[in-house]
Amino acid sequence: MKRAEKTYIQRITSRIRSFRYSWKPFYRHCGLNRFDHPVHANANVPTIDARIAISHANRFLFVRIPKCANTTILSTLWLCENGMSPEDLASLPAQEQKKMMRKQNMMQLFSRPSELSSSAAQTVLKKYCKAVIVRNPFSRAASAYLHKFRNGNAAQKFGLPSNLSFAGFCDYLRDGGLHDDIHWMPQSHICPLPPGTMDFIGKMENLAIDLPRLTNIVYGRSATIFTRQHHTTQANNHLRELYGTHEKRRVAELYAEDFTCFGYQPDKLS
Repeated sequence: MKRAEKTYIQRITSRIRSFRYSWKPFYRHCGLNRFDHPVHANANVPTIDARIAISHANRFLFVRIPKCANTTILSTLWLCENGMSPEDLASLPAQEQKKMMRKQNMMQLFSRPSELSSSAAQTVLKKYCKAVIVRNPFSRAASAYLHKFRNGNAAQKFGLPSNLSFAGFCDYLRDGGLHDDIHWMPQSHICPLPPGTMDFIGKMENLAIDLPRLTNIVYGRSATIFTRQHHTTQANNHLRELYGTHEKRRVAELYAEDFTCFGYQPDKLS
């Protein structure tokens, strides 16, 4: 099978799968099945579904945003869900710790929206605490570029030059790539509910305060943050290097909803 034919089949398969997900009860109730919704239109519903953690025991829904201290946040919530502290984890053999703390294993403790019945979906949407922690779009876009392009192989995956500049990355987003990968997809689109209806919106820039505040709400205790830095890019140290007038204007335009919804200023890099 030729590469172009394979890619076409994969694209069709992805759209069919996304369409099926979008009509599951949770996504019908929250409106993600609308044809004009960017996530539905770009066949990203299964990708979004995999990033949402629901705890029925503690009655909360958390949206995991990539490039927003995602691993640290998930690890901290997972420890709380298990009634453990970082000290409890440290007392276990290293190999057991490693196995337990794989993202796939941690996520097994939580439910996904696609698994919910209609009545359960309505209960989650009406009665559970719905939370998300977000990041300044300037630093998040920079982090995605550094992780996936400068230090990764995304350029090959998307048929772009191997030495793609950040300006080139911004142009690629403008030319249709904005929803190609969840690591740079707008945060307001990853969130399955309108941001204004979320019960808790924290910020990565204020994580030391906001994450314990969230655990106090859902677990009744301010948890110690369990820091895990997978694929850290130190993006804030590269902002002046990456952003000129062109790049700043492009990101401000592409992520306008994020700036508005989450209270970031499109005229300030940090």
